[in-house]
Amino acid sequence: MKKNIWLVAGIAGMLYGCSGETHPPESNVQNNTQSNAESNVQSNTVNSPSVVMDSPPDFVYLRDQGFSVSVESPYDIVYYGDWYYLNRNNHWYRSSYYRGPWTLILDNGLPYQIRRHRWEDIRRYRDIEYRRSDSRTNQYQRNDDNKRKMLDQHNNANNRRDQGQQNKANENQVMQGRQNNAPQQRLIQGQQNKAADTRKVQAQQNKMSENRQIKDRQNKASQQRQNQDQQNKAAVSRQIQSQQNKTPQQRQVQEQLKKAPQQRKTQEKQNKAPQQKQMQEQQKKAPQQRKTQEKQNKAPQQKQMQEQQKQAPQQRKTQGEQKKGVEAKRP
Repeated sequence: MKKNIWLVAGIAGMLYGCSGETHPPESNVQNNTQSNAESNVQSNTVNSPSVVMDSPPDFVYLRDQGFSVSVESPYDIVYYGDWYYLNRNNHWYRSSYYRGPWTLILDNGLPYQIRRHRWEDIRRYRDIEYRRSDSRTNQYQRNDDNKRKMLDQHNNANNRRDQGQQNKANENQVMQGRQNNAPQQRLIQGQQNKAADTRKVQAQQNKMSENRQIKDRQNKASQQRQNQDQQNKAAVSRQIQSQQNKTPQQRQVQEQLKKAPQQRKTQEKQNKAPQQKQMQEQQKKAPQQRKTQEKQNKAPQQKQMQEQQKQAPQQRKTQGEQKKGVEAKRP
């Protein structure tokens, strides 16, 4: 609805400007430029720049140009006709409050008072005006400051009111959402409670099954211990029975073990008796055997001695003949 109103006003202003004087007075030009600017405002704020200011910036009123420019501020802002105009990245934005929100406007939507000057020239005009001695005390500057203060106060009050309404609307939405969500929350809560109950029942069943398992294990362990005790008792009884059965045999074995040394002694005596007889006979025959052995050993020696005695005269003769032959051969 607002868009249509602004468009109609803009078209009417253009028709009026075309049908009127070729050079209208400054007041008409200002009104027409404002209406055209309003008609050429971009409604979307998607490309709204991020401007952060904790306090309102200082402005210098340009007497010859008829508008104010920010001084010692990180943002290039122009104040004209109860509107703030921001120059950012070669684009112009408009807002009724120095904090925004800022709305992108077309080049022909900028007021003629600002559009007819280049931004470099606006800065130069600002620096020249700022260096004047009465730049902060002249009547134009005071009037402009008062207008901006009243506008800022009005905007602050509107912002607070809008913020309060927005907060109330948010609270109402939250309350409405809570009321709408109450049945669902109750259902969810009931489901959660049921789930908790089912978990408790499941946990109890699990505990009961675990207890039964533990009880079964304990019963099995006791039965196993009883069976083990019975098996141990049976083994002990079998050992006792076997020992009782072995006692007559053990006594026989012990008696045999006692008799064994005497039997070994008698056996040894019986085995040694023939050997002793043989030893005694050998001892008796030993002197005669030694005598016969000595005779047998001496007999060859005696024969050799006799032969040597027989050959001795002949050897002496041959030795004497050999000596005589040798002597005869000597000269």
